[in-house]
Amino acid sequence: VESFFTENGYTSEAARRAFDYYTDANWHDAEGKPVLNWKQKMRGVWFKPEHKQSSGMDLKIPL
Repeated sequence: VESFFTENGYTSEAARRAFDYYTDANWHDAEGKPVLNWKQKMRGVWFKPEHKQSSGMDLKIPL
């Protein structure tokens, strides 16, 4: 899961949180349905702008 996230530009932290979330739920989603395609679930639920890796270009340098 971590490799999948980082290869797609998302953080390792988000990958660990997603993995732990579904592991704790025995790989069922919030509605209790089994996660049949984990990559699709990660793209749809966890691939959000706030989970993107920092490019370094968005760092604010105080003047």
